[in-house]
Amino acid sequence: MTTAAASPDPPELAPLPLRGERALVLVADPSLPLDLGQAEEVLFVGARPRDCRGVADARVIAGRDLLRLRGSKHARAFGATTVVVSSLAHLGARSLGAALRYGARRVLVVDVPGSYLELLPRSALALAGLIGGRRRLARLPGAALAERALGWRLAAAVPDLAETQRAAEVVLEDAAARARPTAPSPAALSVVHYLGSLSPGGAERQLSYLAASSQAAGHRVEVWAGGSLAGSAGHYAPALREAGVAVSLVGRARRGLLRAPWPRGSVPAEVERALLAHATAPQLIPLVQRLLEHRPDVLHCWLDDNNVIGGLAGLAAGVPRVVLSTRNVSPLHFPRLMRPWLRATYQGLLASERVAVINNSHAGARDYAAWTGTEFERWRVVHNGFDAAACPPLSPVARARGRAALEVGEEDFLVAGVFRLDFEKRPRDFVEVLARASAQLPRLRAIHLGEGPLAEEVRDLARERGLGARLRFLGRREDAWTLLGLADASLLTSLGEGLPNVALESQALEVPLVLTDAGGSLEAVDPERSALVAEIGDVEGMASQIVRLAGDPAARRAMGQAGRAWVEERFGLERMVERTLACYRS
Repeated sequence: MTTAAASPDPPELAPLPLRGERALVLVADPSLPLDLGQAEEVLFVGARPRDCRGVADARVIAGRDLLRLRGSKHARAFGATTVVVSSLAHLGARSLGAALRYGARRVLVVDVPGSYLELLPRSALALAGLIGGRRRLARLPGAALAERALGWRLAAAVPDLAETQRAAEVVLEDAAARARPTAPSPAALSVVHYLGSLSPGGAERQLSYLAASSQAAGHRVEVWAGGSLAGSAGHYAPALREAGVAVSLVGRARRGLLRAPWPRGSVPAEVERALLAHATAPQLIPLVQRLLEHRPDVLHCWLDDNNVIGGLAGLAAGVPRVVLSTRNVSPLHFPRLMRPWLRATYQGLLASERVAVINNSHAGARDYAAWTGTEFERWRVVHNGFDAAACPPLSPVARARGRAALEVGEEDFLVAGVFRLDFEKRPRDFVEVLARASAQLPRLRAIHLGEGPLAEEVRDLARERGLGARLRFLGRREDAWTLLGLADASLLTSLGEGLPNVALESQALEVPLVLTDAGGSLEAVDPERSALVAEIGDVEGMASQIVRLAGDPAARRAMGQAGRAWVEERFGLERMVERTLACYRS
């Protein structure tokens, strides 16, 4: 049973990505809360927001000063690098054009609290022109009649936080009042997996394992992506289709064209209005429509944004079983992932008997339970599955050949890092550990596999720390397992983890790990037997552990063998699939 918890006050709000930036903020909607704590300096135009976090002191200039022919001397002296517009509903080409005269390189347009668009100046001006043109059309005589005839609004309304929270409440209240659909029991279930994309990430890999295995077991499985399947966003799509799993994109509606596309009466009128008012309506509405057409037994959603969107859509469309997969610790630890409606919506979804919720580690489940104010027992733990047979250790011949191709000698000590170059992985720590270890290990070499928004910053740091050719950034690679298998040790310096796949891969390849005690990391390894553990941020400690492994080949061999046995015993694919299917039926 879930425990009620009050919504946070003020709402949890992710800071805008303004690290080191000088932000010129066009404030047309002072009621919209903003977190500008990452900005180096802020200059407000027009007003100061009533709820503005992270800014102790900032100047305010009048909007008319910005629009003067010669501009504002204050704005000119400020030297903005980013323009922030609050909000999309009030985006105007004239004021934005005036602000961009001062040299800003990018524009952040806030939509609703916790949501923004990042645009180049030219794209932002084009959007402002489009919105302004539609506003003018909406004011023409007969515009209201045209809107009713077309079924969409010329000047789209932008929802606020209160509307979004109320919309979720309406959907959840309606679902609770209706008779509970019979839980799925057929031997062959119709299952839809819903997520943003099929990019090469840990959650996407687990989804692919699960979907392919479920299809092979006789279930009818489809994967719907609400974001993109283009390029790397469709990384797992070919393998899924080869396994007989249908993969498709759920279209995203334009807010100005939003309407209920289903037959009248398919969804209660109050719920329909609530869905249209929600901040995520452009994704919610097409998903509800697809679910009404497809009528699956189970909707399995992955990761926070998709859990909230899919959870509400599934209940509104009458799906008998909705499963939410959380894959890490809560978004409270990751400001860029925070949306102010996430926590309250999770609480409402968890109150429904039709909803099951999964985390891939006990640590992650405990953290989510604390964040949502729910009992730990409400959360089901399903550890990641891994096919160790498909990931055997490299033979001595293959290992020698691969290292030679990397120009790494047999006497060199090779460290591998396989992770996304982003905040939660603490990639700067990865570089610092290698730099300190290299002072004691002249033959230390390292490779990194992966991409991410901090790539340029991390490469610059590696050069500053004198690693030079010792550390090679190889980007995203299809042969990641082979490259990881060439290493003498792998290194993971994360701030937060669910159950890291790279830990399972390293152990299966008999490569000992050094990793941080982050989230569910320790549930993936056998500490001291297959991995050495350090506290988050303990750069010196991790460097010492790398040096320790380099000096003891016998210990490395023993740890590698123990790691493979650990993975084979505890993380079989069959166990993960079986436990997940049990969530579909109970």
